[in-house]
Amino acid sequence: MSRALRNAGRPGIAAGAVSAVDTAPWDLEARLLDMPLVRLLGAARVPRCTAAVARPRTTTPGSQV
Repeated sequence: MSRALRNAGRPGIAAGAVSAVDTAPWDLEARLLDMPLVRLLGAARVPRCTAAVARPRTTTPGSQV
């Protein structure tokens, strides 16, 4: 399908239609097997990790809060 739409302009409605037709069978199979699509496609489970948050300083050095 992608080759047929090459000169029709990939971005936009045509690309969305190709994506929907490509994804639909996988989604249907995942629903029939009652499992998340990501698991059906074989994504590895990533262990949880902590994230650091950096915040800008809200006061200037030497000022009182």
